[in-house]
Amino acid sequence: MKIVNFKLYTKGKLRAFFDLKLDLHNDQWICIKGFKIMEGINGLFVSVPSQQKDGDWYDTVFCSKSFREELGRIAVDFYNQESDTSKTYPSNETTADKEIPF
Repeated sequence: MKIVNFKLYTKGKLRAFFDLKLDLHNDQWICIKGFKIMEGINGLFVSVPSQQKDGDWYDTVFCSKSFREELGRIAVDFYNQESDTSKTYPSNETTADKEIPF
C-alpha cells in the first residue's frame, strides 16, 4: 500500500487529497483515486472516495474497518510529515515569486 499524488489543501475541513496504490503480485497493481484527509471534531480522518447524487454523498469505495483504520494511521502520519516539511513563504513574497508545482 502506497500513498501517491498527495496534495495538501486547506479549505473548510479538507486538509489533503491523495490516491492509493495497492501492489498485488507479479508487477500488478491498482490505483484508487480520490481519498481525502479531513479535520473532524476528534482529529484527522480519512474519507474514502465518494460522489454526489441527488444532493447526498455516497461512498464509491468500500473496505473493512481494520483496513480503513490502518489506512487512516498511514495517511495521517504521511500528512503530518508533509505538512511539517511543506515550504512556507514570507509574507512579503508575491505569488509570482513562489514556485509552482507543475
